[in-house]
Amino acid sequence: MNNPFLRFKHYRLSEESGADSKENHATECLAACLVFSPAIRKEFIRFLFDGQVPFDASLLETIDVVTQEKINDCDIPDLQLRCGKEPNIVNVVVEAKVGSCEREDQFQRYRDWLGEKGFLFSLVRDPDLTLEALEACGVRKRFTWQKWIEWITCLEQN
Repeated sequence: MNNPFLRFKHYRLSEESGADSKENHATECLAACLVFSPAIRKEFIRFLFDGQVPFDASLLETIDVVTQEKINDCDIPDLQLRCGKEPNIVNVVVEAKVGSCEREDQFQRYRDWLGEKGFLFSLVRDPDLTLEALEACGVRKRFTWQKWIEWITCLEQN
């Protein structure tokens, strides 16, 4: 099995770029949970779609979790959940933000790449309330990390 924790060594603070590794660490931790736990993986998909998954539920058995994979010349989505087998793959892309800001141009490029068989979500620590038209950029919904924690905590208590 591919060990998602091996990627952590790639995410260090870069003095030249000033890049902060918190976002990548958070994404990789989430991805590891999704890889190691089929129950958490299914629940995360349900969370993204408010409990109503808009595609065949049998595809949830075939989710492939991918992080930091280049999709074109300049874009690398944080998290991809590929459901299904060729040629019927449904892509779910989650752009995670911890310290950085959401960017409309980035979302628009992801939307163009995803096409008809894809869904784009934003998972943020602090929502940028100046971005009011996320749906126009292709984002189906914005969630906070806190909402995900609340969702999964409620399941544990029930």
